[in-house]
Amino acid sequence: KLYAPMRPGEGVRQGDFYVRTADRKDYWWERIILTPVFDAAGRHVLSIGITLDVTEQKSLEAKYMQQKRIFDSASSANLIAKGLYNLSRDCVDYYYGEADEAVQLDTSHDYTDGVEGAATTFANSEEADRFRARFDRLTLLQQFDRGTSEVNFTYQRVCEDGRVIWAQTFGKLYREPVSNDVMCFVYSYDIHEQKTAQDMISTVVRIDYDYLALLDCSTKDYVVYASQEESHTPLPSFHSSDYEHEVAEYAHAYVVPDDIERNIHDMSIANIQTQLKERDLYVAYVTIRENDSSTSHKKLQFSYLDRSNEKVLITRIDVTDVHRREQ
Repeated sequence: KLYAPMRPGEGVRQGDFYVRTADRKDYWWERIILTPVFDAAGRHVLSIGITLDVTEQKSLEAKYMQQKRIFDSASSANLIAKGLYNLSRDCVDYYYGEADEAVQLDTSHDYTDGVEGAATTFANSEEADRFRARFDRLTLLQQFDRGTSEVNFTYQRVCEDGRVIWAQTFGKLYREPVSNDVMCFVYSYDIHEQKTAQDMISTVVRIDYDYLALLDCSTKDYVVYASQEESHTPLPSFHSSDYEHEVAEYAHAYVVPDDIERNIHDMSIANIQTQLKERDLYVAYVTIRENDSSTSHKKLQFSYLDRSNEKVLITRIDVTDVHRREQ
């Protein structure tokens, strides 16, 4: 159809095509544009054609449309509000307040109104100023030109009923494929329960534990939760998809020589599973070389957080004082 004879007065034709090399190793998008030339009698005598590589444009279009679908379907009990803003034109394309805590906006407002409305809900005025600076329209446009396409801010928000909750607002920037304007998809979520739980874990870890860890025995994936304060005790990697490799590396780096092989065995997945077959709690001990070259004694505890899915909670406690008293 693209190359069919053109009728008198017909304008430019174009089409986008996904093409490949003969060996099918490389694929890309091409846009073919044909401009017709007619003689004095109006007959189509030839077409002038150009071909453009539009692979990057097609990729950006696909990413934009994917984010638009995510935005359109975004709805949850924790969603406070969502908005689609045109940063290039400083206007609101769409805004929806899901919860009572949402700022009341409509498309007659501009982007700056939205930022200011959100800032007025902050419990702390200094944090509100930092939020205004972080989400400033011109700043975001400049950052987008430099390749930054995400922005987020966690803060305490005052609700209409006087409650203070933790919230997070984040934005994702994309170029709209038709207008070429820079668009910002903004979401605000109530993260109060999540943030409170994280703070509780951090406090408990700081007071009672070197760390807590969650191990998935089926995938060997594990995550470590530890205090953010600087510790004199060496800590394992905070995340790994190869738990036993990390255990061995840590043992060879920080466990006293006489305990290395025993510690690797004690913490192996096979041994943990064996020990927890008939009991709810498995305990092991190890001696660690501290960062200051001294030694300390640690108590490791293992228990199923979710036995059916083989999720194991691991805790490590310092028992150096107890060990010395026993000696």
